[in-house]
Amino acid sequence: VKSENELDVLSILPNGWQPDEPVQPRPYLLVPSTRVTFLARQYRFVIELDLSPSTGIVDDSTGEIIFDEVFHALSRCLVGLLRPFRIPGSDIIYQPEIFVTIQVYSSIIGLQSHQVK
Repeated sequence: VKSENELDVLSILPNGWQPDEPVQPRPYLLVPSTRVTFLARQYRFVIELDLSPSTGIVDDSTGEIIFDEVFHALSRCLVGLLRPFRIPGSDIIYQPEIFVTIQVYSSIIGLQSHQVK
């Protein structure tokens, strides 16, 4: 969506609308119970990973090392964040800018610089 407007109406969904129903353009009345969803052009996420020694053990239920599961989960999370999606009630495919910071905690790694005191 390329626009310089502060707000743009991209879709209006009538009460009880289902994803398989087409939305016909027509006038709508906004009332106090009207639900409004806003989308931003940019999103910022901070993800913190715990890579302490306890993640080096094997998960009994999956047989995987928890450390590996952390990175599989991170991968799925990032793919999901970056996937474009269709705005309900429209044919607009939306893909905002995504900014991600990943922080890692590990009690066995000690850095001499940039420590918070």
